[in-house]
Amino acid sequence: MVMQMTPQGWCTDPYGLHEARWMSAGQPTKLVLDQGKESYDKVPEGEPVFDARPYDGPFGPREAWALRGTSLTAVSAESALKRLAARVLHPIHG
Repeated sequence: MVMQMTPQGWCTDPYGLHEARWMSAGQPTKLVLDQGKESYDKVPEGEPVFDARPYDGPFGPREAWALRGTSLTAVSAESALKRLAARVLHPIHG
């Protein structure tokens, strides 16, 4: 049995217009992300051109999804370096 994953959170824009688009229960929303800045752009009519995949942004998908509601540019360089250092010094095992 193959489980289908429902896209949720930041995903690549299935319409190819923006770097990422917020997906809610598998449906694209008007919330988009470009160069770390959130904005709104209505969902185009018609079928998506691409499959929505987890957005692998500057902090990786886990961190990008956790930052929902916060512009990625609002994350300080110091915070980003601490996250990177923690990932390198204490990699997640699983």
